[in-house]
Amino acid sequence: MKYFPCKYPDREINKGEEGFTLIEILIVIVIMGLIIGSIAFYFKVIPKMRMKESSRKFANAIRFTSNHARTTRLFHRLILDLDAENPSLELEIVPSGETVPDLDPEITEDEEDSITFEEWPEFDPASPIGPTGTDDNSKPFRPRLGGWKKPDKSFMKPVKLEGIHIRRVSFPCIGKEYDSGKVAYYFFPNGQNFGGVIELTSASGARMKMLVHAATGLVQFVDADSDNRNLCFDDDGNNVEKLDNN
Repeated sequence: MKYFPCKYPDREINKGEEGFTLIEILIVIVIMGLIIGSIAFYFKVIPKMRMKESSRKFANAIRFTSNHARTTRLFHRLILDLDAENPSLELEIVPSGETVPDLDPEITEDEEDSITFEEWPEFDPASPIGPTGTDDNSKPFRPRLGGWKKPDKSFMKPVKLEGIHIRRVSFPCIGKEYDSGKVAYYFFPNGQNFGGVIELTSASGARMKMLVHAATGLVQFVDADSDNRNLCFDDDGNNVEKLDNN
């Protein structure tokens, strides 16, 4: 029997020094791909899903408010905070028999001062014609102070919108547009509103635009790049001439 000498007689073979096999490398690549894919899914898909869910809540709140204003025959409004991330929609109502405040969409700190009529005389039941008699030519009596009240019903509590920002609210039919501060979206006792366009964005930069029909309060999702000035419609759904935005 012949023995062939080892080419490297002084080297000790150690199996622990062997490299990765092709299968092991492929498994690592697959695992890394799954991890990267899950991260991309979280940062891209999840925000879009949250935005879609919040926009659905928003649309439902608008439809509910329009219908409730029609059934109760009261003035309603939704408060929209354009400066807040993950804003809440707050519902307010003017109780029956109270004075209806100014319906300007922009809400300012001195809003309530505009409806107090402080310089007007108070009504005196003993002198219903006027504070100085029949010859009184002064201003009308001060109306009973009214204003917006938060409803006490549990199903009208604020609606939280997660993963969303209200970028802009436009009212093409009355030529007004807002991109900051608080804006009131009004609904009249017949359920109608000024007709508006609400633009939404998500943390990932996704955009969405909702068109609220003035006559019905129905919400329609439209192209995010559409021109708001072309989104004013009459009661029959026909596009009408608008006022210029200020």
